[in-house]
Parts: sequence; structure tokens; C-alpha cells
Amino acid sequence: MSSVFDESLSSAPVARGDGNLQMQPPVSTPRIWRWVVRLVLPVLILLAGQVLYWIWFDNIYTSNWASIIGGCWIAFTMAIILVWLVCAWLSTEEP
Repeated sequence: MSSVFDESLSSAPVARGDGNLQMQPPVSTPRIWRWVVRLVLPVLILLAGQVLYWIWFDNIYTSNWASIIGGCWIAFTMAIILVWLVCAWLSTEEP
């Protein structure tokens, strides 16, 4: 269980043998949070895709400027989430 959670969350200086202070390396993201991100991002893509489908293709009302602008913002957000999703899945486990 200690490999999943990192107990050393402080980045206080540590004294070296020669009397100088050295900063600890930055704390890496715990493994469990990486997997939460990896599993939540596809769900967000699917939900945004469903909303975009409802707005643009399954529109029972006539298209107006609000549905076009709103759909473009949802598509732009989906593109950002898709890049984040690819980066999250292709990243290595080691910091």
C-alpha cells in the first residue's frame, strides 16, 4: 500500500554531509490519482459527445446561433480533453 500513496509530501531542505542544504526532489503524483484521471477522461469525452450530438444532430428545434456557438465550445473542450486523455494514457508510471 505504501507504493500507491506517497507519505513524504514536504519539500523541505535536507542537510547534506558537507553542511550545505539541498532541496528534495518534487513529489510525484500518486499512482491512484493517475488512474482516476485515466478512467474519468473517457467518461467526460463520452458525455460531451452525447451532448454535442443532442445539440447538433438530434435537434428537434431549428438551429440557431446559440446552438452553433455552444456546440463549437463543446467541440473545442472535447478536443482539449482528448489531448489530455492521450497524454494521460501514454505517460509512464515512473516520475
